Amino acid sequence: MNYSAVKKVSHYFVIICLFVIASTMFHFRSGWANDFRVTPSIAITEKYNDNISLADKNENPERDWITTVSPGLLLTNRTERFDMTFSGRLDGNYYAKYDHRNKWDHFYDGRIHYQATDRLGLGVHGGYAITYSEDRDIDVSGLVQPSGRQDRANAGATIDYRLDSLTTAALSYNYDNTRYDQQGEDDYWGQTAGLSLSRELSPSTKGRLNFGYSNYHYTDSTTDSYRGTLGFSKDFSEKWSVLCDVGANFTHTTFSDEWGATGQLAISYKDNYNTGSFSVSKDVLPSTGRSGSGSTDRTALMLNFRRQFTQEFSGFLQGGYYWNKSDAGQYSREEIDDRTATGSAGLRYDFTRDIYLEASYRYTRVDHEQTDTYAEQNLVLVRLYLQHSFFQ
Repeated sequence: MNYSAVKKVSHYFVIICLFVIASTMFHFRSGWANDFRVTPSIAITEKYNDNISLADKNENPERDWITTVSPGLLLTNRTERFDMTFSGRLDGNYYAKYDHRNKWDHFYDGRIHYQATDRLGLGVHGGYAITYSEDRDIDVSGLVQPSGRQDRANAGATIDYRLDSLTTAALSYNYDNTRYDQQGEDDYWGQTAGLSLSRELSPSTKGRLNFGYSNYHYTDSTTDSYRGTLGFSKDFSEKWSVLCDVGANFTHTTFSDEWGATGQLAISYKDNYNTGSFSVSKDVLPSTGRSGSGSTDRTALMLNFRRQFTQEFSGFLQGGYYWNKSDAGQYSREEIDDRTATGSAGLRYDFTRDIYLEASYRYTRVDHEQTDTYAEQNLVLVRLYLQHSFFQ
């Protein structure tokens, strides 16, 4: 698929989302709208990073102080049937020493959901991002990205339909395109489609059945993956809930055919002061940003915990472990065996509903088992965030 065309489509989609929201503002403000808001924001972040590019242990790491200025805008409009959201943010990164790294990251996202009838719901979404940092995907995939510019466009649609009072079916489609400006790095585009069924088995338990198809394209390889899972979600009490899906996938690549396990387990907890979750997932997913890359068998463990000490003062702990694995000629042309562990802790003080100050520390270690090397990163930051909503 032509990248420039996809890029234009993504731009147009975001513009359309903004236009739809703006054009309906007057109509819904005339009495139909329940909640329309325009929320500009600004954040100022000061951080110290002792290994900016996540260089291996035998390389000389870049260390620097980085100041980030982040203006943003959020538009929302919610009625009984419509839910529209558009968000945009710029991150201006200024380095004290390595000023050649001074760049502006861009993030845009638009989403619309329309409840056409009591049974039928329709949704579309699209986004576009320009980023530069090597650790931009650490908390998503655990993979270190190449230096330089990365352009990522995505778009998708969903249809959900209530078959009866207990059963709901949903169809989804998503498209993603990632492009790098470095020669020799693998550009990528992929699409996924899914069908899910959920049925209420009791007031606190739902059964789940999911089917999915993924198609990933790299510079010199393709991946087609088919998966099916069976599972349930259950609220054990007002505090504890669990979601579990277990199944299998079949993956056909340029190099081989493979059967494997897939699924997820998520446990959540919430009370008046604490919110926490733990999840484990396994699937065949893209591994982008390196020459000779392809898909990997990714196992991910994630932990999130937040404690509200007082109305204004809170703290959090976050952790993740990602294992991206592929033998040479399995899911990718070259061997991939990256194991990433990351953990962070922080404190936050809310002066008002619209102003907060946050301080945090994050440690990351990436083990490249295929080359017997590793990289470590320590990141300390302080952030001041301000926002204000209009027309609410």
